[in-house]
Amino acid sequence: MTATGVQLFQQMKDKQDPLVLAPLNSLVYAHKWSIGATYIPETICDPTTGALLPLPQGWQTLGELQKKAGVDMTPDVKTSDVEGLGSLAPRRTIKTSEGLAIDYTAQEWRKVNQELYSGADLSDTWANSVSGEWRGHKMISSTSDYWSLIVMAFDGIVGSEIYPYWIIPKAANTKPGKVTLADGSEIAFPQTLTCYQDSAFVSSDGVVGSFYDFGVSGVGNIPLAKLGGFMQVTGITVSPSTATLAHSPAGTQQLKVTDSNGKDITAWSTFTSGTPADATVSSSGLVTAVATGNSVITASYTPDGADTPLTGTCNVTVS
Repeated sequence: MTATGVQLFQQMKDKQDPLVLAPLNSLVYAHKWSIGATYIPETICDPTTGALLPLPQGWQTLGELQKKAGVDMTPDVKTSDVEGLGSLAPRRTIKTSEGLAIDYTAQEWRKVNQELYSGADLSDTWANSVSGEWRGHKMISSTSDYWSLIVMAFDGIVGSEIYPYWIIPKAANTKPGKVTLADGSEIAFPQTLTCYQDSAFVSSDGVVGSFYDFGVSGVGNIPLAKLGGFMQVTGITVSPSTATLAHSPAGTQQLKVTDSNGKDITAWSTFTSGTPADATVSSSGLVTAVATGNSVITASYTPDGADTPLTGTCNVTVS
């Protein structure tokens, strides 16, 4: 592979180390479910300051979770292949079910953790102020107790925070794990929650019936959103913006096009010369002098999802 080929390969790969996020800390919040889940916040961070917002009343933290267990979110997709007689490969695949399971191990004896684990209603359960004793009652029931969850992680540094998050409108603890009393270990409560579709849930952007929402917030995510393709492209820039080429021998100038996020989009741009008799331009943006005069080279690029192309120019003088 030539040096030029290696450079092009690396450019096509576009490796971006800052886009690798890690959960330096994590939390899970829970809220008793109700139809529509209107208590779910519209944004995680303040849209004017970027500061993390406190959750509305009714949300309860599960506290510190067991480190070795972490928080696992496992999709479960089942499909059925449509096969043709005499065909070795499936002709198409039909999705028959889709689910999401959340696994974690609660360490702290909070009321919310005991309610989630046991499925018992502890709203009227209070400790005796003298003995400190409280007692819940687990009843046999054919119905599940539903909850809404927010799972959030922290990455970055102070002043440049990054908050990856998942919002689950409706979930239930369908597989509580075993509680073990053993030397050298806390009394922990492993839980597996199954997520359900809340057809009445309306996301902040108007999406109705979302299975679950996911995203990233925080001021530290602003440059990452640009690198990751989540920031809307609002314009393009052609560099250099002006060029002077010799007529003989014919001078050349390679143009570079970047979008408003700083991404090199030269390979996906189209180029035209306003005066081809004075200067021509190739499909890759290479300008070549033809005759003494001036020409405006225009680059056009249509972002994904847009109907109208964005344009930028380079003014070329052939002397």
